[in-house]
Amino acid sequence: MAKVLKDIEMLHGVYNPELDNKWMTDMRNSIAENRWQAPPTLCGGSFFTGSALRYIHFPHIDPEDSNKIRFVDSIIAGRKGKTTSMRIGRYLTKHFKDSIGSEGAVLAVQQKIVYETAPVDVKFAVTMDDIEWVYSNGPRSCMSKPVNTFQVPEHPCRMYSAGDLQVAYILNADGKKPGARAVCWPAKKHYVRIYGDISRLQRGLEGLGYTKVNNFAGARLVKKPYRSTFIVPYVDGNARYVLPTQAGSTMTLYKCGDYPNLKEIGSEWGWLNEPDVCCEVCEEEGTTTTDDLVGPVFCDRFGTRYTRYLCPEHFEGMNVNHRLCDSCGGYYEGYVHADSDIFCARCSGNGDPRQVTAREEPELVVPFEE
Repeated sequence: MAKVLKDIEMLHGVYNPELDNKWMTDMRNSIAENRWQAPPTLCGGSFFTGSALRYIHFPHIDPEDSNKIRFVDSIIAGRKGKTTSMRIGRYLTKHFKDSIGSEGAVLAVQQKIVYETAPVDVKFAVTMDDIEWVYSNGPRSCMSKPVNTFQVPEHPCRMYSAGDLQVAYILNADGKKPGARAVCWPAKKHYVRIYGDISRLQRGLEGLGYTKVNNFAGARLVKKPYRSTFIVPYVDGNARYVLPTQAGSTMTLYKCGDYPNLKEIGSEWGWLNEPDVCCEVCEEEGTTTTDDLVGPVFCDRFGTRYTRYLCPEHFEGMNVNHRLCDSCGGYYEGYVHADSDIFCARCSGNGDPRQVTAREEPELVVPFEE
């Protein structure tokens, strides 16, 4: 710290803690409390953070002229409560040109600061297609992947279009793609999380009266069945549970414990929850077939009953080697005894060697319901 203070003394005179701590603290707090807008490109740039001027200038956009930077020129000026305003480009050239580099580099920094501090034009995606466009072309997240990388046939974020929620976004500097986005609830002026250029979108949303909350409890999602589950996006906040049995074309978001039998939205692959089971043969082959599963009960040779989940194709293949027992209602792996008699392993395994007539067409076909 001594070296830093020596640099300040060399630049602006004598640093006096008793005189200078108060005005410096006041300036710092005013910026931290967002009373004044401090451009991230300027205040976070290495050319600024590596300079002793960061302890004195406290640069921010002039509230009376957004094209200018207002700053404290010296320690003496700070003690007197005096500030100086300068055009953004002139301020950068005068104080940091050697650190930034060429005139072109200075201009690039200037343009970025102008972009950051310009009035924010917040747009809202409402339709399925518009919401998908924002996610597919905007900031990165688990929900911004191409459609073909999800394990559902359409983009999960299209399900936000049930009527309550929309996606707020701003375009980047070139005006072509989303530079930031946030799911919001316009009727309540709420948002939960911002992706991308947080400071600009936050400023834009707050300018429209929005506040940050920790959930969208009570908002609806489109209810879109797929195979044994539903297509849903990953939902931020602590209200990421739905009731799949809810009647109608929408599902309501709840917090954990709000309602019995809730299912959590927590998969980045686009479905309500990863199914507990899939066809065991398909799984062995490296796929995850989950639609129209059959869950027949089997009996092993020791009399134990268990369930196997199979897709229709592999269920048909199973029927070649298994039969349904008239007595216990379970499938069993038939075996021949005394040339032609077929016995159920369970029924003949407990001291009751009854002969069982095998049905040629199995009838125990129970669709899998999660």
